[in-house]
Amino acid sequence: MKALLPIVIILILVFVVLTGLTVIVQSGHVGVVSTLGAVNQTPLHEGFHFKKPLMDQVEQIDIRLAASHAQATAASKDLQTVTTQVTMQYSLNGELAPLIYQKIGTLPKVSASLVEPAIQECVKGVTAKFTAEELVTKREFVKQQIQEALSTFINNTLRQKGLENAIVIANLAITDFYFSEEFNRA
Repeated sequence: MKALLPIVIILILVFVVLTGLTVIVQSGHVGVVSTLGAVNQTPLHEGFHFKKPLMDQVEQIDIRLAASHAQATAASKDLQTVTTQVTMQYSLNGELAPLIYQKIGTLPKVSASLVEPAIQECVKGVTAKFTAEELVTKREFVKQQIQEALSTFINNTLRQKGLENAIVIANLAITDFYFSEEFNRA
């Protein structure tokens, strides 16, 4: 039994060293390598990769389609209070993932600090250009206006950080309009 103890310890050490040498980047993700805190600007694509043990940390960044939901309350052109529920589908550009991670953070941070505030701002700005009736009857045009405003807003914000085209907007959906009680009764 005492003869097996050194063999078991050696096997455990070999396992620890080997697992510290490799990383597997999951499907739908890119790996962002930080060597002693410094971000490497080349992303690791899906699959098996080697890394420097104890020096490299790999953060897996999700580049699959994501959705951010936001609700914005604003006044319409005819001064009706309108609450708009919007869902934006987008993804991160995998080639820019290291810069996104370095300058903004992971996908939840991108959503909370950039996408959701952009939705709030753009929905309020576009809503003010239409009457309450037009918001309903010209829904597709309103959606297009919000999506264009979002694209411009997000790209302008990202351009300031050197991250132009880091977020790809796939679609925008206006999931609901809620009007004031008085407007609904009228």
